[in-house]
Amino acid sequence: MFTLADSASAITCLIAVLTITVISYCTNWQARLKFKHIPGPAPSFPLGNLKVIRKRQIYRAYTDWQAKYGDTFKVFFVRQPIVVTTDPNLVRQITVKDFNKFHDRVAPTLNRSLFTGARMEAAQSGMLLARGAFWGSLRAGVQPMFHSHHLATYAETINQAVDDVIVNLDQLAESGEQVDMFRQLGRMTMQVIGAAAFGVHFDTQSAGKGEEIPLVKAAKTVFDNSTPAFWSLAAMIAPAFLLPPIRLLARTFPGQNMTESREAFETLYDASDALIENSRKKYNSDSEKPAPWTWFKSNPNNPYKDTVPAENSVISMLMKANNKATGTPFNHMQIAAQTNTMILAGYETTANTLAYSIYLLGKNPEAQQQLLQEIDQSHGRPGYDSLHQFPYAAAVINEALRLYPPATMLSRVATEDLGPYFIPKGTGVHINLWAMQHDERYWKDPEAFKPERWIGNAKGGDMSDGMAYMPFGLGPRMCIGIKLALEEAIIALVRLYQKYTFTLSDKLMTQPLELKQGITISPKGGLPVTIVLRARASKQSGVVAAGA
Repeated sequence: MFTLADSASAITCLIAVLTITVISYCTNWQARLKFKHIPGPAPSFPLGNLKVIRKRQIYRAYTDWQAKYGDTFKVFFVRQPIVVTTDPNLVRQITVKDFNKFHDRVAPTLNRSLFTGARMEAAQSGMLLARGAFWGSLRAGVQPMFHSHHLATYAETINQAVDDVIVNLDQLAESGEQVDMFRQLGRMTMQVIGAAAFGVHFDTQSAGKGEEIPLVKAAKTVFDNSTPAFWSLAAMIAPAFLLPPIRLLARTFPGQNMTESREAFETLYDASDALIENSRKKYNSDSEKPAPWTWFKSNPNNPYKDTVPAENSVISMLMKANNKATGTPFNHMQIAAQTNTMILAGYETTANTLAYSIYLLGKNPEAQQQLLQEIDQSHGRPGYDSLHQFPYAAAVINEALRLYPPATMLSRVATEDLGPYFIPKGTGVHINLWAMQHDERYWKDPEAFKPERWIGNAKGGDMSDGMAYMPFGLGPRMCIGIKLALEEAIIALVRLYQKYTFTLSDKLMTQPLELKQGITISPKGGLPVTIVLRARASKQSGVVAAGA
């Protein structure tokens, strides 16, 4: 006879089994056992090492752990093991020597993402996270944009964007008010990528506009909200059978971060969708109209609904290319995903580099004076063919990229045993760029701002290992836009310092620069400066205008 006591015992056993199952799942003992030969900080329930990473910021946490555990160690992103390395030999093997075995990037949350269906496919279809032959096809499809012939034509595009930012800066200089140069630069770089990649004027710098422009606001939101929010963390922690209800709850009660991010991506995809469809109608009218693919309603007030990209735009390049993974042309969604990747990459990374350059020059007046002397020896607007006349400006950019790389790490997925440790197939590997570019083993006085490291025969000559500097990555998966980014940064820096210097706020002058970790690292709170018109500027601006 089944008594009440038996019932209580059964319930107790069931609770015990469930408790053991949950603890076993969440403590992840199988993975911890598998990687026990690799040193690293002990993970804690339920986030692994992610709690410390979120609190300290990933580049600081990784650098602290490197000092304690050595050049190669492990961490856990909830249950997912990640091997972190600054070992130059291992870095060289991963990025260059055996690239064909390690060509994919880590996507730590995608497999357990809140995204499904079209959203999931779109998230994986931009060049940043694309994999295998599909990634190679995307890269080959947009490669013509970065040939030297096109780079030469972009110089005037960049100069025109600088002309527009100068109009705004002149007004701000006259008023004497403090301005966030980081956001001014972001508006400028968005204009450049629109014109260079798509032949479209995004109109991001018009008086009275700026961050209210939907595309700029959306891009800023994507970078600001890149840290996983509550439901994303819940999806990472939960067993697979709980993902459907978590996704339902996330859609029903999304929270501010998730709502803003969703709206931002919808704005970006809406703009991309319009540009692609208008390009198809104009230049490929015989092609088949794509099947509906968006998961959102198009905005009837989309400012780009009637905008037609240039005939030689990135969109046209991708329409003419094939996906080697399938042998068929890229579909509408894949082109839209890559369009968004180009917009986002062109927006914040170069703006970051220029903002850090201005910050470092403001903190180092001797370096600023040397830059001004070089600039004052030139005349007119710098162009692609005259970049060699500004070696110190290029050195400032290189040194800013060393001290403040836009991305603090590279990621790859291992497909075989690596290095002195056994790293199982499918394991994520993070290369800690920040630590390598600040390591006294590779750099003399690594925390000092020394543009002269990159001048003449030096060319980073105090760098004892070539793997210690790679702000754009290394090997075949190096940033495809590196040459355009450097061209834009040097031209913009020269043009700005032809006319202005920038006085940092009291806080920036007296306190360490606070950084905000997202997809990139950016100045927390922006870069507040006062714009000072140079005495030479009136004469120089006349020369510049004559060359317009």
